This record gives sequence, structure tokens and C-alpha cells, in this order.
Amino acid sequence: MRPAPGRGMVHESQSFQRFSPVEPSQPLGIEAALTQKDAARVFDFRLLADDGAAVGTMQTRQREVSPDDMARLKGSRFPPHMDKGDVVWRDTAQFGERAVADYLSLARDPNPIHVSDDAAREVGLQSAVVPGMFFAGVLDCVVSGLAPTSVLTQMKLRFMAPVPVGDGLRLGVLIRAKHDDGSSKSVRVFVLRHDMTIAVIADLDVNVIDQAT
Repeated sequence: MRPAPGRGMVHESQSFQRFSPVEPSQPLGIEAALTQKDAARVFDFRLLADDGAAVGTMQTRQREVSPDDMARLKGSRFPPHMDKGDVVWRDTAQFGERAVADYLSLARDPNPIHVSDDAAREVGLQSAVVPGMFFAGVLDCVVSGLAPTSVLTQMKLRFMAPVPVGDGLRLGVLIRAKHDDGSSKSVRVFVLRHDMTIAVIADLDVNVIDQAT
């Protein structure tokens, strides 16, 4: 959904919930609802199996803002005292123009602020920015790498600051709770830009594969 001319769209939060395993080749139905109040828009989606049973949900929260409001969204730096030695750090490759273009093609996202510095500046950004949804897939891979016998059942992301195209990210993974067998249950991930500004805070629920629903 595109904003009015001369205005930008802030992706405030994103959440996913999985009720049962889904195979990549599995056909799914989608139910969608839009709730709009003033400049805020909330999109709710239900993913349905062939028999009509819900296999997952997704919610997207967006807000239309002026260029001045967009320019003020600078985020805050990660406070060092948040890492008490229990945060596992991982660095990503750069989210370069080619990677972003490939993602936009897959997602069928035509928003020019992800490919054009001029278009981004028109809505109050300093340069083209990486799509927020791109990070969800990256976080799934990071958690899978740290806990290969686990699967995500829920993910909630709060977007704090834009990430310029070309930036790499530093991911701080903090295990907040564990299952009885010692495997990860609740995980928080701090997604930081190269200047240590918090771009995203993600909270994830994780289950072992044979217990995932």
C-alpha cells in the first residue's frame, strides 16, 4: 500500500505466528483484513490449508508520516550495559543493491525508496533503505544456525530506525528462557546498524522440531 504523494510510510511492527508446519510446495489460502484509523494502518492475514484450517497468522502495522516526521526517526544506540556477556553476536553480509533488488522482485514490492536515493529523500530519508521484511528471513536463518534442532513458532519485530542499502548488520542474540531440556524457548535479537544504532528489536518463540505445532 503506497502513501499519499510527498509522504512516507513507516513500517512500525511485524508479527508472524505458525500453528503447524508448512512445506514450501504446500498451497495456501489467504484471508486479509485492513483496519485504518487516521494515519495508522493494520493489516491482518490468516494463512489457510486446503481444508480451511489456519496454519499461521501475520500482522503488519504501518503509519503514514510527513518527510519531517520521517527525518526525526533516527533510533537510539545500543547501550553497552545490555550485554552482560550473555549476548551471542553475529555479523551479516552487506545488504547491497543486488540483494535488495532480488528481494524486491521476489516480494513484488515496487516501493522506490528501496532502490532510489532521490525517492527516499523525498519522504525524509537520507538514502535508499532496506525493506524491513527482509530482516525476518535473516533472523530465521540466524536462529536456525544457533539452534539447528529448533523451529520458530512466533516472531515479533519492532522497527526502530531505517537501514541504508549497503549496510551490514550486527545481530545480538539473547536467550531469555529455555525449555526443560535446555533448548531455547524465548529469544530476543537486537539488530544493529554499523554505527550501533538499534534498527530492529525482535522477540522470537522457538520450539524443538518434534514438538512444533
